[in-house]
Amino acid sequence: MKTILALIDVDAKATEILDTAFRFAKQNDAKLIVYHHLFKEESISIRPSEFAINSDTSISKSGQTYQETYNLVPEYRFTSGKFKHQILDCVKKENVDLIVMGSNGVSNAKERILGSHAEKVLESAECSVLILKDLRLNHPLKEVVFASSFNKKDREIFTYFLEFLKLPSDCLIHLLMVDTYSFFNQPSILVQESLEEFEELAKPYRTESHFFHGISIEDGILKFMGQMKPDLLVMSNKYSRILRTSLSGSKMIATIHQNEHPFLNIDYDSSKKEA
Repeated sequence: MKTILALIDVDAKATEILDTAFRFAKQNDAKLIVYHHLFKEESISIRPSEFAINSDTSISKSGQTYQETYNLVPEYRFTSGKFKHQILDCVKKENVDLIVMGSNGVSNAKERILGSHAEKVLESAECSVLILKDLRLNHPLKEVVFASSFNKKDREIFTYFLEFLKLPSDCLIHLLMVDTYSFFNQPSILVQESLEEFEELAKPYRTESHFFHGISIEDGILKFMGQMKPDLLVMSNKYSRILRTSLSGSKMIATIHQNEHPFLNIDYDSSKKEA
């Protein structure tokens, strides 16, 4: 992970996004870009020591605080116009590996805009995306859920995930498979063998395997997250596409909204994998 982009808005979650992005950048010795896209009603003024969005300097001040805390100097990017075009252009030009962003509910107009932005980023950005939710991610990860179909093609993705995230040595990884009647329908013995293979791949990390059968992928994920209450839900871009096929794009975002835990979508392309 060489470049991280913190996608922020002027709201209460901006501080958490900055904290998480700075911490990940420090842990991975990565370049950090703090990115804000200006809405139509927003304006920005840049001074020598700070910037203000609609006269609000909170993001600038928080950035300075984390810069001193983590001894890391970020780069700032501000864009306007069509959000999707601008963010994808930045991701491509800067070779971004991870976007850290927030995702709110759908209770008012601005939250609907942010939800739409989260959907656009998830569907289009050719990099991994970490969406922060109601529960904070300002502590070392203790329990992580990796949801997958756990077939042979997923092994390389799982190994990449372990290298990408650099989990604490005492972190517990939950391996979650949701086997719907219509999609997977694998014999139980094959499921058990697949999960055991991934348990071996995960060593020296501790793992627990979980198998839900005869339930939709989205319901299985939400049920498990509600029961176990881990720190983070992780899926690969491949498994997310399965979820988007079984749902619609908007329903996938709604599923992420219903899950109160942070969500990491791992973008994996073997042709671009680091040596």
